[in-house]
Amino acid sequence: MQRVSEAYRRELEQPVVGAAHLRVSLGLIDSDAAATAAPSSEAQSYWSAPSSALAAQGAQLQSWATFEPGRWKADGKLTIPAPPGGKLLAEGYVSEALSGADGAFTPAPVLDIRFSKTHTVAGLTFGFDRVAGEWPAELRVRAWRGEALLYDEVQRPDAAAWQLDAPLERFDRLAVSFLRSSRPRRRARLSQLMFGIGLTFEDGSLTGAKQTLEVDPIGRRLPTGKFEWQAVNINRLTGAGSAGYDPDDPAGIWRYFEQRNPIRVEYGQEISRGLKWGDAAQMDWASLELTGWQEVYEGGLVEWLPGGRFFLTGQPSTEGLFAKFAATDALGLLDDTYYKGVWDGEEHSLYELALAVLEDAGVPREYEDTPPWRLWEGLKEISTTAPLPVKKHRECLQLIAHAGCCCLYVDREGYICLAPAPGGQSGVELGLGAILGSAPKVEKVASLLRVDCPATTYALGGEAKQLHKASYQVEGELALHLSWSQAGEVSATATGGSVAAAELYAAAGDITLTGNGPVELVVSGKALATSAQTASAPAPDADPSGAVEVLNNPLVTNPERAAAVAAWVRDYLLRRSTYSCATRGNPEFDPLDRVLLGTEFAARVPAQVLKNELEYSGGGLKGNLILKRGDTT
Repeated sequence: MQRVSEAYRRELEQPVVGAAHLRVSLGLIDSDAAATAAPSSEAQSYWSAPSSALAAQGAQLQSWATFEPGRWKADGKLTIPAPPGGKLLAEGYVSEALSGADGAFTPAPVLDIRFSKTHTVAGLTFGFDRVAGEWPAELRVRAWRGEALLYDEVQRPDAAAWQLDAPLERFDRLAVSFLRSSRPRRRARLSQLMFGIGLTFEDGSLTGAKQTLEVDPIGRRLPTGKFEWQAVNINRLTGAGSAGYDPDDPAGIWRYFEQRNPIRVEYGQEISRGLKWGDAAQMDWASLELTGWQEVYEGGLVEWLPGGRFFLTGQPSTEGLFAKFAATDALGLLDDTYYKGVWDGEEHSLYELALAVLEDAGVPREYEDTPPWRLWEGLKEISTTAPLPVKKHRECLQLIAHAGCCCLYVDREGYICLAPAPGGQSGVELGLGAILGSAPKVEKVASLLRVDCPATTYALGGEAKQLHKASYQVEGELALHLSWSQAGEVSATATGGSVAAAELYAAAGDITLTGNGPVELVVSGKALATSAQTASAPAPDADPSGAVEVLNNPLVTNPERAAAVAAWVRDYLLRRSTYSCATRGNPEFDPLDRVLLGTEFAARVPAQVLKNELEYSGGGLKGNLILKRGDTT
């Protein structure tokens, strides 16, 4: 559950609530450009660190308190310089020279950046003096490919965060010259430089959006995380009035909405009745720093909370005045097949298997040194002897999570998580006053007799058999991807040529043949035979006519694990009541959250969120929640 203030909760309890807001941020950034960049400057201060400005989040939002006018504020963002030899702050690029009384630099400080390879970007995003909220009045930007000058323009930024919306094609050198400061006697500062542009869709340009988050706590279905939005069809790159999102526009912005580009979604709630001191103390400074005291006391403050990190599907569409976009969470990207499961007769931890699948999937990283997943350490203590079956990456993760009695989901930061469902009540109440209707809709599933879970045992056949035999015409080199029934001790031999390389797995392989002419390839291995022993978890005081739930997870390979999985599923299925209710919209709720739900017959029924669907339209937010009752009633 996302953290919100008490003022936020009080707002949603009012008969008429303040306006809801939505913000969708899209980053069209070439992260590889920063990794290949070598920035330098001849006229920089001794504490200048240009490379820190190229980091994913830029230089830290803290600077030295220098004697330039207005840079000695007691707001916690400025630090008194350390003594000689002390640690220097990563402040980004800072020039040695100050501008004159008219703001002009003589000569202009230049930040020169050379790249080890060429890059193409839709523009550049600058963060200047983010601490003081200042920017250069005039800036010269040049780009080269080798000795050829590709771009040379003087720009006039108008904010501390500013974008140069000019496509730069295949450049390998960039120079930023600071010509004039917006205030006199200032150093040139650049705290962040991103190679690309960011687009933000807000209330004025958004005409509608829908977000769906759903998790099955026992993993019968894959989790769902998707976001769709509709915007006014105006091209932010080539000028208003152009059909820039239209796929038929050869110069349109649609070509930057490629698959796997990340977006961030944020929801805002207007606190119409102002804050108390206790409310303000609970909120982050970022939620308050741009708000005046009048808004804090009298109302109008917007409290923001994260909606999630998603990835574009690369399928924009336009219809008249509107453009539509779709995005999925990180699991939705894992559409390729994992075929590298092996059988060696040894036990392997579920943690090891999950790591192998995630690393093979190539999940996009937001930070180069941080993997985009979070795995429960307890998976290291649960093992299996089974090879992972040939399935999509996300389906393999689903099997691993199920065998470990874990939930598979993506959190609001975009991390793929395999972990047990959180326990304990949050204490948050969803009363009848928050439900659009007299009461939730209630459905009760059939009674349960028992849950059966087989434990599968794998054993090698006695003799090696041919898994694949075929003749191929090879002219020099031929790469093959082949599949076969699960086996162990797999090998490959060739007649009329040779096997130059072979990566062989339980049910598939990548083989490279060399030769000139027909080459016969034979793949051999010992077939895997299976048998099963079933563990059962009966329901207490079971109805003899109740349903029998049979689980089928090939990664469960010992009776003790089978009994644990069966009991885990049984305990969930004994919770028979499911609630559906329409609400004003609660973006703070995540699937798996535990809340107290108001019904016609009880004010505080324990329930677990299974699905949260949100719809936004013109300053209004509404939602649909599906919850599972928390006890066996």
